[in-house]
Amino acid sequence: MTSTCSSREFACANGDCIHKSWTCDGDEDCLDGSDESDCDLQCLSDQFACDINRCIPKYYLCNNNYDCNDRSDEASCPCSIDNGGCDDICTGSLDQNVSCSCSPGFSLAEDGRSCVLATSCEDNGYECSQLCNDDEGVVKCVCTEGYTLANDNRTCDIISDVQPKLIVITDRTKLSEYLGFDGDSTNIPLNNKQIEDSSLVSIDYDIRQNYMYLSDILRNSIFRISLDFDDKSEAEVIISNTGTCDSIATDWIHNNLYYTDVENDIIGVVDLDSLNKVTLIDEGLSEPRAIVLHPEIGYMFWTDWGNGKIEKAGLDGSFRQTIASNLTWPNGLTIDFPASTLYWIDAKLKFIQVSDFDGDNVQTIFSSQDFISHPFAITIFGNVLYWTDWTLESVVTADKLDPSATATQFITNLNRVMDLKIVHPLRQPDFENVCLDNTCDENSVCLPRPNFLSVGRFICRCKDDGECPRCPDGSFECSNNSSCISDDLKCDGSADCDDGSDESNCVPPTCSMTEFTCETGSCIAAALMCDGNDDCSDGSDEFEEICSERVMCYVNNGGCEDLCIDSLCQCSSFGYKLAEDGTSCVQITSCEELVSEFCSHWCEDSSGVVECACSVGYHLAKNMHSCVATSDLNAKLLVIENHISIASYPIFDGTEDIIGVAENRKKFNGTMMAIDYDMENRFLFWSDVTQETIFRLPLDLSEDTEPEALLTNASDCEGIALDWIHNNLYYTETKRQVIKAVNLDSLQVVSVVYENLEKPRDIVVHPGIGYIFWTDWGSGVVEKAGMDGSHRHIIVENLTWPNGLTIDFPTFTLYWNDAGQDMIQSSDFNGGNLVTLLSESPIISHPYSLTIFGDQLYWTDWGHNSVITVNKLHPTMSASMNAPIGEQPAVLTGITAVHPIRQQKYDNQCGTCSENAVCLPRPVGVSSNSFICKCSDGEDCDQEPKKHWIWTWLGWKGKEQ
Repeated sequence: MTSTCSSREFACANGDCIHKSWTCDGDEDCLDGSDESDCDLQCLSDQFACDINRCIPKYYLCNNNYDCNDRSDEASCPCSIDNGGCDDICTGSLDQNVSCSCSPGFSLAEDGRSCVLATSCEDNGYECSQLCNDDEGVVKCVCTEGYTLANDNRTCDIISDVQPKLIVITDRTKLSEYLGFDGDSTNIPLNNKQIEDSSLVSIDYDIRQNYMYLSDILRNSIFRISLDFDDKSEAEVIISNTGTCDSIATDWIHNNLYYTDVENDIIGVVDLDSLNKVTLIDEGLSEPRAIVLHPEIGYMFWTDWGNGKIEKAGLDGSFRQTIASNLTWPNGLTIDFPASTLYWIDAKLKFIQVSDFDGDNVQTIFSSQDFISHPFAITIFGNVLYWTDWTLESVVTADKLDPSATATQFITNLNRVMDLKIVHPLRQPDFENVCLDNTCDENSVCLPRPNFLSVGRFICRCKDDGECPRCPDGSFECSNNSSCISDDLKCDGSADCDDGSDESNCVPPTCSMTEFTCETGSCIAAALMCDGNDDCSDGSDEFEEICSERVMCYVNNGGCEDLCIDSLCQCSSFGYKLAEDGTSCVQITSCEELVSEFCSHWCEDSSGVVECACSVGYHLAKNMHSCVATSDLNAKLLVIENHISIASYPIFDGTEDIIGVAENRKKFNGTMMAIDYDMENRFLFWSDVTQETIFRLPLDLSEDTEPEALLTNASDCEGIALDWIHNNLYYTETKRQVIKAVNLDSLQVVSVVYENLEKPRDIVVHPGIGYIFWTDWGSGVVEKAGMDGSHRHIIVENLTWPNGLTIDFPTFTLYWNDAGQDMIQSSDFNGGNLVTLLSESPIISHPYSLTIFGDQLYWTDWGHNSVITVNKLHPTMSASMNAPIGEQPAVLTGITAVHPIRQQKYDNQCGTCSENAVCLPRPVGVSSNSFICKCSDGEDCDQEPKKHWIWTWLGWKGKEQ
């Protein structure tokens, strides 16, 4: 039999085609079993070998699902004996650890084993069909508009007189419509010859415009016909030369159609009015398949069965993020709009999973060999899931809350069944059209942006290979010709252009403490405020809301001996404070008296005179309280821009323009998030959440050097930190809820912290004291632990979204920002001396990454799309936007300050470990051993260190054994 399989497929002996990755995996996917013949299976270190010829990921072990056909993955698990002592659900592991949990509607009691009725929605899981309310301490299910709560008090019934339709593609050429879901189908042949000779794969619709859209991989086109199934309806080609279009999705609010192209590995969009086409994503994709949209929140979601993951991005292609990874062949995808959840189905792992839109709360709701054999597409309506299955030749249905008890082959004997859709107004709700009054040119496409952005809710993207004219009067043209924005948005502190050019070459206010900043940006003496004269020329210095609430400093200097600012007396000279009379200044004699102005590093008062002192490598500045690095090298600021490039900016300490113009910029593929460096070996490291890889490159960003993939399978890595003394790189994996370390010599990986983590994000390391620190924006805490994972301790809690984290090494101070509270705080390494530096300030709006050099804190800010810097001693008075000039992007993520003084020398506490182990330093002073040898994940090795250390009053001394 002649095979017609593609280069990405394996030809079975009987002529069938399957994906190449399915061969020699222990499952007979070919009906004749030829995909499992002549196999010599060797499992990887992070895989488990079933008793039969199959490998599965190790994290599938003891998960209460039989992932090996011989069930060997669930043998010898602690839950197999007396359910592990759990009242309800037991989850165990091969190391005999047991974790008890409860079914939806119940929560775990204090004994950690029994279950009690849930009193909060957080413990309720997906028990409610749509929404959950627990305001009164009682869990109640509620329904969205268009639904009403059923008698069972958990599910939602549809309120509608409109009869839903189920449309299914069969035989690659035929559409079947099911009215009322009674099993009677009406095959609708396509009358146009071009359509009759088609190979239909995907379907979607616009119920308002009464159109049905179809993708044809034989003609490489997308066309539309009437949704009424009118036999006389002519097919209208919307777009041609689409490659292999496996999925389409209509944005019924903004009248755009999105599509995946497996052949060219792209995601594109076409305006359904102008038919202008834009390629949105063309990097980091490998066989993108299903795609779905949520026009209200401004996001699209898609499956990628080449990379085995699910991703999301804004409808303009921005803010790309991995939702789920470690899948095999994720095929169908659908959105449950009332419940704000995402469902997907995996054709190889044979399960259905669900999560929220951020990829959190992932649950496997159904795993079955009988009802999930080779699924292709999936959709949902009300409480019921519908999916097509090639092998079963059926449409299968199941209740989303109890699929294992309700699954059934709903419609059978469907030859070559492909996509399916439910047609009903509730599947396409009304949302705001942010493009309704857009200013896009006729050669552009208006694309919505994620709805968390307060301004710039859409962009105008020029069509592929198009030439877009200049913008109309009253608007500003972005430098990359991608969009037009209102003139009012230029230099407003927030990047509204895709390239940020609207915030380039803007002159920020530079008024001093003794000056008033006019609304025009000009400066006048503070004494001229509220004097009855319009000194600003715009009247802003005489506004009633300013003048009516202040004592006028211009009258006799407010009675102050030194400075009078905002009706308050202040002392301008270091070492002086305000006297008890509130007007005169007296000399400070104790470090404890320093209040508003204090030392950059530390204070000394042994001589009875207050003096500031600096750490080694710094010297005291002329102001006598700031410490400046003693070095001929200027520091550099490395910033990840738009997820795809790293830019290097010089830092000019002590000058007005703190951040200079970019000296270098290098672009890469993927979605870059975290960044760090090795000053001694001149390496730069970054994480890529799309490629799930940590890369390294020479620190000079030379154009002729390609990045090296240092570590793969780093899932959703948003934080990395180099231990430059012991040559280990620590990193967080948010979805796997683990902190790991990789040795940069052996590339052996060890899990350092892997319990009681929710969403670990940023991480920093202090090799001199042997500790790591990290933020967890799932549990809202900042934590620390030894670099070996021991001596774990919470630094601060009750945060909302703790994001960036940095260490001020000279002062032993930890700084972090909170994107939920728009706040920056600091403390010592034990959580003491907690200080809130900035809160509810207009200068901070969704801060992300954070770094420090000298007295200056720098962070990337998603609300302002800028790099913002403040002086740590006077954050409220010094805060300013120092957005990089030139190619300022829409999204800034990782940031780090590069200078030798940021990576000083400390003693190397490590000894010799076996080749399969990693040496991890222990916290200084807590043990007679200064390090441990931790066996690499998935390996067996001798973990006893070959060298021990003894603590004496002189310090640590090595002693060979």
